[in-house]
Amino acid sequence: MCCNCNNKSWCKYLCKGIIIWVVAFMVASLFVAFSMANTTVAQVVTGLAAIITAYMLAKKIGVTNKMEILKYTFVWVLVVLILDYFVTTKFTGMEFFSDWKTWLVYALILLVPLLAIKGVQKTV
Repeated sequence: MCCNCNNKSWCKYLCKGIIIWVVAFMVASLFVAFSMANTTVAQVVTGLAAIITAYMLAKKIGVTNKMEILKYTFVWVLVVLILDYFVTTKFTGMEFFSDWKTWLVYALILLVPLLAIKGVQKTV
């Protein structure tokens, strides 16, 4: 982890957004290394890595309501967007943001962690 996030809300916001981006960047880098960067498989696997990481981090925070988790995930998406703008586009170009799948991943990073809310009764 980039910091010890015990009771440090700024860390829960910023560091966890950085972690999501780093995981996605590392997975994407593996596809680049194997000359598979522009494949659908690479986009799906990289997106899933970011979404699963966001879910796991949300679960670790342990929030109990939707608005609280949305505050976190909104900041996480902003952090990922900023890092994508300043780092990822240096490798991909600005057309990175013209792909609808990029925006879908951002939306899922925002929304999927809602499933990690503690204390929510699940209907069967």
